[in-house]
Amino acid sequence: RQEGDSFQASAELQLGDAPPSLVYSFIEQTLQPGPAVSLKCSAQGNPTPQIAWTLDGFPLPTNGRFMIGQYVTVHGDVISHVNISHVMVEDGGEYSCVAENRAGKTSHSARLNIYGLPYIRLIPKVTAVAGQTLYLKCPVAGYPIEEIHWERGGRELPEDMRQKVQTDGTLEIKEVQKALDSGVYTCWARNKQGHSARRSGEVTVIVPPNIEPFT
Repeated sequence: RQEGDSFQASAELQLGDAPPSLVYSFIEQTLQPGPAVSLKCSAQGNPTPQIAWTLDGFPLPTNGRFMIGQYVTVHGDVISHVNISHVMVEDGGEYSCVAENRAGKTSHSARLNIYGLPYIRLIPKVTAVAGQTLYLKCPVAGYPIEEIHWERGGRELPEDMRQKVQTDGTLEIKEVQKALDSGVYTCWARNKQGHSARRSGEVTVIVPPNIEPFT
């Protein structure tokens, strides 16, 4: 009877939703500009997950060198790949694949390092919510990079206890405040030879409405 019970329980789990799990993912690579590069992720789950890609937390560049493909195998695994036809310095960064279905999501990230001078991609406008923690990633390419700094209004960050620059150059701001943290942020990256690049992006802080609980 116990065997029957456990078999029935496992059958119910198989019939129900299962959050995504990654069955294959890509590794960090360091290479010279020029060759073609392919990054691949494969995931399983029920329902079949969708896989989305980001580069340093933002959507992948929309140019002719990037192609994204996705298909489902006969076993129900979803396989997604990013092919870069002719990799360039500005393509370097942290690539992430995110597999998601209604039962949950999972992700994998690894860096693609392309030798070259520092380069910082455009920083899209970022909206932060007051009271929450904001993570600002500097979308820097080029390799190797010696240091990454952030500044706002000509002043180098961090300038208070709420701010911290992580080892990968991400700026973390805890308990975001509209009056203090809205504005234009600039990240700059430098290599050992003193070559540098800088780019600015705007952060808008919104204050969520204060909804009174029903009494």
